[in-house]
Amino acid sequence: MQNALRFGRFEIRPAERLLLDDGVPADLGARAFDVLLCLISHRDRVVTKEEALQSAWPGRVVEENNLSVQVSAVRRVIGSKAIATVPGIGYRFTVPIGDPGASPSADPHRGERIDPQPRSASAEAAPEASRHAVTQRIQFAPARSGLRLAYAISGSGYPVVRAPHWLTHLEADWQTPVWRRLLTDLSSRYTVVRFDQSGTGLSDPSVAASTRCRAIRRAWCAGASASARKASSGC
Repeated sequence: MQNALRFGRFEIRPAERLLLDDGVPADLGARAFDVLLCLISHRDRVVTKEEALQSAWPGRVVEENNLSVQVSAVRRVIGSKAIATVPGIGYRFTVPIGDPGASPSADPHRGERIDPQPRSASAEAAPEASRHAVTQRIQFAPARSGLRLAYAISGSGYPVVRAPHWLTHLEADWQTPVWRRLLTDLSSRYTVVRFDQSGTGLSDPSVAASTRCRAIRRAWCAGASASARKASSGC
């Protein structure tokens, strides 16, 4: 498909690999564009997941969750109702296609957002309420060294693992305003897995750290004992 097509307020130009939103280039990645183009090209039927994967990643073996990520990216731009999911099979593009050369009045979808009804105040407040409803489950996993590593699971969906930085604390990070919004937003769409490294947060201290602490304590005790003996001898 090389001809430009319009749906709603959007226009797709395959030759230029460009999606316009009311004449302005939309923020859509290359893989997501390939998926959208595949769905529009075969809009008369359901596109299987295998077809969509080969369209976006030709000749490569890619896990299915990568396709779901790209479909979600397309939906965020053009609206969730534009792409229907057929469970166990694939996806179908559902929006009527118009002529890019037609006048705006000839297109009943022109200027409309292909997704939501006008949002009420309660609907606007729903995401905030859902963030407060998200909870985390903290558990402990044994390591080969015998130490316990603390990890937390929150939300549902495709798994996302947040790599720990140099200092983390599962409970403190969940409560602090610095991380709370990010973690709950992610948890509203994905299964978020986080963990504390050995020696940080809720995880057991590392063997090396424990050894250093014992050595420091022994040295301090030895020094204190020597000072006490010196004081008692009157020297």
